[in-house]
Amino acid sequence: MKRIAAFLGCLGAATAIAMSQSCSRTCTAVGCPSGATLYADLATTTEQLRASQIAICHNDECLSRSLAELTDPTEGIGRGVTLPADQSTIDQTKSPHASAVFWLKGAGQLSITVEWTPWSPGDLKAGDVYRVEITGRGGEVTLRLAETVDRYVETYPNGEACDMQPCRSIVFDRRAP
Repeated sequence: MKRIAAFLGCLGAATAIAMSQSCSRTCTAVGCPSGATLYADLATTTEQLRASQIAICHNDECLSRSLAELTDPTEGIGRGVTLPADQSTIDQTKSPHASAVFWLKGAGQLSITVEWTPWSPGDLKAGDVYRVEITGRGGEVTLRLAETVDRYVETYPNGEACDMQPCRSIVFDRRAP
C-alpha cells in the first residue's frame, strides 16, 4: 500500500511523493498533459466568429460547438470555448475534450490556439490526424487545418520506472512569423 507523503501544487500541475512500505523506491506523481496543440492565424473578426461553428477532430472523433458566446479578446488576453461545453461528464464517459482560445495579435489580427486532450495518452498513435474547421452560417470556411502526426514527443516526468505510460504531445504552429 502506498502512502502520500506530500502534496504540492505548482503552476496547476499537482506533485505528490508516494513512498512504498515494501521498497525504498520513491516516485513522484508529476502530471503532464498529453495531446495536440495547434496554432494558426485567422483572417476574420470576432463578430464573424460569433456567427460560426468550430469542429475539432482527432481522427474520426469530432467535437463541435457554436462560437456565439465568444467575447472579444483583448491584446494579451485570450477568449475561448471548451468542447464539449459541459465537461462535467468527461470522467464518467472517459471522453476526450478540447479548447479553442482566440487571441488579438494587434492591428485587429486574430489567432487561435486549439488543444485536444485525450482521455488517455494510450489513445494517441503515430499517424493520428487532427482537423480544425471554423464554418460560418452560410457555409463559408474561415479556417481549415489538417495535420498528421509522424511521431509524438514522449516524456516520462516521473521516470520510466514510475510512469505506467509516457505522456504524448505534439505541437503544430501554422502562424505567420
